[in-house]
Amino acid sequence: MASAPQPSSAATGRRFSPFAWAIFALGLVLRLLYLGHKSLWLDEAATYTLCRLPFREFAHAWWTHEANMTVYYGFMRLWVHLGSSEFMLRLPSALCGAAAVPVLYEIARRLFDRNVAWMAALLLAVNPSFIELSQDARSYPMTLLLVLASAWFYIDALETDSIRSWTGYVSFASIAVYAHFFAALIIAAFFFAFLAKARAERRWLRGMLAYVALGLLCLPAAAFVVFRSQTLDLYWLDTPSAKMLWNFAKFLFGSGAKVVIALLLLVLGAWFVWSHREWRWRAFFLSLWLLLPVAITALGSMHHSIFAFKYLLICLPAGLLLCTVGAARLPWRWGCIVVAVLTAASIFTDVQFYRKPREDWRALNQFVVTRYQPGDAVTFYPWYTRTAFDYYHERTGPAGLAFGVPMVPPDDLAGTAEDRAHPERVVEGLTNPRIWVVIYHPDRPVPHENERVQTLVSAVPAGYAQVEKKDFPNLELRLFEKR
Repeated sequence: MASAPQPSSAATGRRFSPFAWAIFALGLVLRLLYLGHKSLWLDEAATYTLCRLPFREFAHAWWTHEANMTVYYGFMRLWVHLGSSEFMLRLPSALCGAAAVPVLYEIARRLFDRNVAWMAALLLAVNPSFIELSQDARSYPMTLLLVLASAWFYIDALETDSIRSWTGYVSFASIAVYAHFFAALIIAAFFFAFLAKARAERRWLRGMLAYVALGLLCLPAAAFVVFRSQTLDLYWLDTPSAKMLWNFAKFLFGSGAKVVIALLLLVLGAWFVWSHREWRWRAFFLSLWLLLPVAITALGSMHHSIFAFKYLLICLPAGLLLCTVGAARLPWRWGCIVVAVLTAASIFTDVQFYRKPREDWRALNQFVVTRYQPGDAVTFYPWYTRTAFDYYHERTGPAGLAFGVPMVPPDDLAGTAEDRAHPERVVEGLTNPRIWVVIYHPDRPVPHENERVQTLVSAVPAGYAQVEKKDFPNLELRLFEKR
């Protein structure tokens, strides 16, 4: 294992060993386990809301705010006809996450060898952040799968220069951009790697034509970013810092000793590949894949932050490939031991994730249902969080419950900083005998949040007294009753 890895031709030998199939099965099981156990959270409720809108309203929301996940929303609008339970809404993400594992295996086998392939596939199969996002009704696992598929065709195109492979790359890369715009950063990384490869081998024509076609296909996405990005308010994201970059490394590789071991292996793998002249382009390619999207996002966030870790999940495969090349560089027994330790530690974190509470809109709604009295009203701070409550309310009622805030329009599902700045508005004009106030507390710190909650409570009309308070994960429920 300590010698230079030899690339495996995709056309030779048995494609998947029984051990590889076991890894793929593990990835699927870990993503399906407890898939419908937790309540939907706010972003997932937004997915459901968009997918059940009449087409005209959806088209308006798409053009004003939601073009970033066009492919995903288009697919989910069809998928919800099969079912809209928590399990069914999350199932496409789980399947995409599981499918990404064998694709990474094939990429690693093509670039290096079977040892690197099974190690990389295993670490992706158990990766805690990827499993968590694979259990979300959002587009991130689909985007990663499409990026990996485009990478496979890209590598094949650079080796064979065939029209079929360039067409496959352009197809999957363009679809990935419309699954999430951040996939365009991977296209940029791949383009610079292509320039280095083409310069060395003097094969330009088909590759350049492919990139021209890809650019034309991505023009509508670029137009949205240029002309509509000012409508997007990612107020909850902080400006990148050294601490944030360290936290991003922990997001990719795990916290504690896992991230330290992974980074040491990554450095070893990168040094090893760079030190072999015949492998130098592979090191350049993987380094660009891992680092360029992060660098561009960090620079772009200096004025208005867009540095969300889940947006950069697409960098994970490159990091794992470099890590596993480092592990493969070790003596066989030690390499296997290190990968086994990382796998066991990741599975332990996965188990903790299954048990970790999340926004429990299901339990909150059930609590209101069991204590409902005719004439009750419910209101929400911020007001747009009503979306998540509505998902459960339309299933369990009660039908007579009044709402202190309007239904959330489809072009305002994410809310804005302004929505949090005026908490008193959500209780203005309410005269019902009893008022339920739902207060949403995100995981991240929000400036002045405690003061705003106090402003909200103080703004409840005179003559009401708080008679009950109940806490749920990330949620707070207060009941006010007329005296």
